[in-house]
Amino acid sequence: LATIAKLPHGAVVLPGLDMDLDDASWSLIAGANDDETHDGRHERLPAAGHAQFAMQALLARIGIARRDVVQLSAPRPHGRDRLVSEALRPAATTERWQVRRAAKDFNAAADEAIAALSLIEAANAEEEALAIAIALREAVETPGKTAALVTPDRALARRVVAALERWRVPVDDSGGDSLADTQAGVFARLAALAALDGLKPVTLLALLKHPLLRLGAAEGAQDTAIATLERALLRGPRPRPGSAGLEHALSSFRANRDSLHRSDPRWLMADDEFDVAAELIARLAAALAPLENIKRAKPLSHFAACHRDVIAALGGDATGKVAAFANHDGAALARALEELSLSPSAAGLAVAASDYAELFHASIGERVVRRPEIHDVRVRIFGPLEARMQSIDRVVLGGLNEGTWPPETRSDPWLSRPMRRDLGLDPPERRIGLSAHDFAQGLGAPEVILSRAAKLAGAPTVTSRFVQRIAALAGEPSWKNVLARGNGYLDLARALDHPAEVKAAERPAPKPPLAARPLRLSVTAIEDWLRDPYTIYARYVLKLQPLDPVDTPP
Repeated sequence: LATIAKLPHGAVVLPGLDMDLDDASWSLIAGANDDETHDGRHERLPAAGHAQFAMQALLARIGIARRDVVQLSAPRPHGRDRLVSEALRPAATTERWQVRRAAKDFNAAADEAIAALSLIEAANAEEEALAIAIALREAVETPGKTAALVTPDRALARRVVAALERWRVPVDDSGGDSLADTQAGVFARLAALAALDGLKPVTLLALLKHPLLRLGAAEGAQDTAIATLERALLRGPRPRPGSAGLEHALSSFRANRDSLHRSDPRWLMADDEFDVAAELIARLAAALAPLENIKRAKPLSHFAACHRDVIAALGGDATGKVAAFANHDGAALARALEELSLSPSAAGLAVAASDYAELFHASIGERVVRRPEIHDVRVRIFGPLEARMQSIDRVVLGGLNEGTWPPETRSDPWLSRPMRRDLGLDPPERRIGLSAHDFAQGLGAPEVILSRAAKLAGAPTVTSRFVQRIAALAGEPSWKNVLARGNGYLDLARALDHPAEVKAAERPAPKPPLAARPLRLSVTAIEDWLRDPYTIYARYVLKLQPLDPVDTPP
């Protein structure tokens, strides 16, 4: 970049360069405080967590002053750039907030800057996603208006996409998902776990009820067999491990069915139900055989090749089409398995059968699957970096909690901060500075909505330091208006699934016709019904047989 800037026709564009920060504070970004290093020298530590840290270092590398940079366009009329510059100033100069707030024109400028700013403080992640979806949908009610969610939290992005589906609002999510979290990735992991972990009931049921399961038939053709297998074998004592254990358990149950107590509804299962369950077990055993027969350590490439065969057998229909390898996530899964099976390094890595499932899950965790691009939509989801190049009317900055935005700093266990500085490496806080720059860029939209969840997975969260700084600088009276605008979306989200009127269910009053009423009652049948009403209900109602007057309840 320094070379390009010095070429005769070269130019470097500096997005979001802060031109409002005073020179003294700007110089402190390169070093905020005096600190003694490991060799006794004194030097100033850089403020790597500042939003302009990278810009300041780049200008110093190029060799030009900030005042020599030419502005390409005028600042936005809302004046939010001045508020953000002041709120994110270096920590060593935050005492100047008192001086700026005492200025006559600052409070009026701050109120104008946050006039189109809202803050959603939801109770949990689900409520936050629903409130964001409402804000995005509200924007598209205006013809030609665009809206976008900007967040580094992919879980929040998926929740918002799911919430928008209830109104069939098309949304283009360019962030993508981890292959391990996609439908094909989950199916592949369940297949490996089921085959190599002894067909545990929970894992087996998750695999059998997965929408990508076919087992040589059409979608949904195995539902009856799966339900029979679950009722007969997977709701009681655990069968022996493996496919052979399922076969043995089914044959034993079939032989001893008549010895069950009459209160057990399984004694009513017909022989044809056992036949379809036995056929399901046979198909499942044949599909899992390549992985299930591995009993000792094998190369990772061998496991990957067998895993691909298992997925093809489990997800293949009658026409030979494999549902697990279809769509974008399926194609990415096929490429991942092919690379593992053909990789020379994987061929030299011996893996135990019990470790392959987790190793496979970790190997595909970093692969990102992009969703198909949707054109001509007005609602989009961006990551913080790609959002810099967009012009959106309404922007929602989601997931503003410590640990998410900004992310947690990862301390190097081998190199201390002075050692990293001596080696010319970036400090760990550099990621915080980049996140702060993304946050400042996102606040440049005409309408901005900030959002956070008070709890994630039941654990309390801490508000992002960026939001806390803006709230402290804006003042409590002005910030209450920001919260009030955000609470409007929360009220809509909470009222969305709340019924307008709650009606109690009426008391059942069956009135069968005279022709269907019994002509006589048996005392013993009444006693049986009072003692065990479920048996008669299961015998006649569930099996759809005509009700004998003898068994009619009083």
